[in-house]
Amino acid sequence: MINDKGSEVGGKPCLENLFEDLNHPNPNINKKAYLKMVQYWPKESIPRLLENLDHSDMRLRRTSIKALGSFGDTILLPMAKILHSSNNKTLKTSCLKVLVQVASGGCGRDFPDEVLETIEQAIEDDTPEIILTVIPLLKLIGEKGYGLLFKACNDKNILRSYAAIMTLVEIDSPDVREFLKDLYEKDSTDEFIKGRIYDALITDFI
Repeated sequence: MINDKGSEVGGKPCLENLFEDLNHPNPNINKKAYLKMVQYWPKESIPRLLENLDHSDMRLRRTSIKALGSFGDTILLPMAKILHSSNNKTLKTSCLKVLVQVASGGCGRDFPDEVLETIEQAIEDDTPEIILTVIPLLKLIGEKGYGLLFKACNDKNILRSYAAIMTLVEIDSPDVREFLKDLYEKDSTDEFIKGRIYDALITDFI
């Protein structure tokens, strides 16, 4: 039963109060609010949080990204649907950041095909904010993302190729190390990139 102030009888927190706390300047209060949304009001919270993903208030947008990321697997397909259908760069970047939040929690290697397809489409976007969000995401989805990173290393977009290489040097994988060594040996590889590869694989060159 809900009383006239919107509070739930029996200890269930008021959703309106939680959204007020989400906009509070204290990040600890924000986190407590969205974790209660996950626990008590998931169906009601998600649509409202989605509306904030292109909000002009950057702080509210970032908090909503963290909130949506806390829903885990539940939020993956809604993010994929928006990524597939929207041309709003801010909205798409926010969706990718939500996926980063979910993947950082250990779910990235189990992303469904629908989500992976939208990520692959996002790699082709030349918007700097999207590039700098989607490339690190590929690392979090494991081997499924490595091939896409390899491909991005040879992209004509300098930001995308540099970001891909800088991400690969952080990955401990035999396939990645072999790829980087081959890249190091190419005369066409930028000297700065060669230096980063050398630093990352120095034991292989000694």
